[in-house]
Amino acid sequence: MTYLDVGKCQTSWTSPLRLLERDADAISCLTSSITDPTNSDFVFCWPLQGP
Repeated sequence: MTYLDVGKCQTSWTSPLRLLERDADAISCLTSSITDPTNSDFVFCWPLQGP
């Protein structure tokens, strides 16, 4: 696991949000932060479900 650059970070949020817009049954999540991937495996995310 590695850190994302700004462009990949934006894509990692945009894609799931678009999926949720298109599919009311979709389930996804947004990764909000990650600790140092070389020393830890903690990822913080927001689970989301379509309206």
